[in-house]
Amino acid sequence: MHKANGLRELGKILNIKLSEMCAFGDGGNDLEMIQEVGYRVAMKNSSPPLLIVASHITDTNDEEGVLNYI
Repeated sequence: MHKANGLRELGKILNIKLSEMCAFGDGGNDLEMIQEVGYRVAMKNSSPPLLIVASHITDTNDEEGVLNYI
């Protein structure tokens, strides 16, 4: 089980494809989720593997990275 499974189930309920979703992550437990969605956003202080697969990098959580990206 990982976070992508939760997004997949939510997508079924809301009729949204993973390719249409955006996800934010900063740790190793976010890697599978980030790889599955269409808009992959990593926080600036993320683990190196996450930074590699992200399509966008935003500020850290302390710098309101999610808000700044949106």
